Amino acid sequence: MSIFVIVFWALSILLITASYLPLLSLGHWWIRGLDYPRIPIATLTLALFVMIPMIFPLQTPYIVLMALLAGGLVLDAFRIGPYLRISSTQSKRLHRSNEIIGQRLAVISANVFIENRKTEKLEESIRSCDPDFVCIVEADKFWENWARGLIKTYPYQVLKGQDNGYGFVLLSRHKFLEANVRFLTDKRVPSLRSVVEVDGQKITAFVLHSRPPRPKEGPSDQRDAEMAKVAEEIAQVEGPVIVMGDLNDVSWSHTTRLFLRVSKLLDPRRGRGVFNTFPAKFAEIGFPLDHLFHSEHFTLKDFKVLPDIGSDHLPIFSELQLLPEPMKKGEPDRLEEGDISDVQTFKERGRQWDGPNETLEFDN
Repeated sequence: MSIFVIVFWALSILLITASYLPLLSLGHWWIRGLDYPRIPIATLTLALFVMIPMIFPLQTPYIVLMALLAGGLVLDAFRIGPYLRISSTQSKRLHRSNEIIGQRLAVISANVFIENRKTEKLEESIRSCDPDFVCIVEADKFWENWARGLIKTYPYQVLKGQDNGYGFVLLSRHKFLEANVRFLTDKRVPSLRSVVEVDGQKITAFVLHSRPPRPKEGPSDQRDAEMAKVAEEIAQVEGPVIVMGDLNDVSWSHTTRLFLRVSKLLDPRRGRGVFNTFPAKFAEIGFPLDHLFHSEHFTLKDFKVLPDIGSDHLPIFSELQLLPEPMKKGEPDRLEEGDISDVQTFKERGRQWDGPNETLEFDN
């Protein structure tokens, strides 16, 4: 057996394993990490599938191999297909004649990278986009102090800078009626549930920056549990909702799709593209880790990835229109069999694992 055949079989088995393993409902970091590179995995799988009948005899082993590769392709098409431009959009636009309807609500969401000190690049994006909200994650005391300097433009601020990479800042032109910093699954990782008043309507706004599944962070249990808890909360909110931040999860993972089905929120990426945000220097082959989701109370005017701000992530910009009550527009996903059970499983796993061994305490 030639080296080429051995390498071909080894790569095929690796790709097949990478396609099927994420079907297992396990939180191990090396399994959940396979959710990220679905596009390159699908591309390589397709290439090998096409090559087999061209260079190998169609005998039983290669027919079985083609069947397994085809199954992986089907799984990947199910995962990433909704984000291709040929698919239907989930966040809808108003007809041009109705564009004056609704209050504009624009958001910049940026992971600034805790070691980044190039504030001028983010400031340039803020001036260019003129957002109503600026959401910053991975903010430390440096970024917290920088945010205080924007008090004239953004008089309403929630500042939770931390030196462990999980601090955040939320700046708003609109008054906070409520602002609750919570530690839902990990005493080191805060999140925010706030309520702001815009055009006479109350908007519930969440900021999340969940732990990623990787060796030094542990499994995805804390991330999955946090997203499950917030999804259940959102399902009980009757008015407009937005969720922003770095979820450390890709749009097509089971966790994020479950989050959307339970919360009934809409993803602007659906039918518009992947919009990768990480890593910033190689975003074309990277992953969409930074998100904004919204309820049916909004329509979408713009969604784009912003230029490099000196971070390892690229920021995203979302421009929404808040529809007058009781208008709603959009196509949220429907609950599937097993979703409620999965939510409870995620929440239970989150209670069973208390995070890396660090001696850090933060006040609520």
